[in-house]
Amino acid sequence: MSKYVAKIEIGPFTENYKGDDPNEIIREIESEQDFDCLLRMGRMQESEEYQGELDKLEAFLDKYHGESLTMEDIKGLDIHLSLGNIVCHDVWIDLEA
Repeated sequence: MSKYVAKIEIGPFTENYKGDDPNEIIREIESEQDFDCLLRMGRMQESEEYQGELDKLEAFLDKYHGESLTMEDIKGLDIHLSLGNIVCHDVWIDLEA
């Protein structure tokens, strides 16, 4: 069983993702949404208005790829793009794990 649960909104969907650590939670999300692809496409297609939000996503992904994400980073997910949001609504410890 997974230790943590994060309730994360990605576009029109909000789901609970589980993992033993922050990187595992993001790997779970990436089975549905490729953040690296989103970043590349966003850099090409988003207006200047959203480039700062993409900077936040890029900094988050740098930590993810560097295996240095913390649960605070997950809790702080609050990215708003023209095609939808990436927002963490809650993180908790799975007491049933």
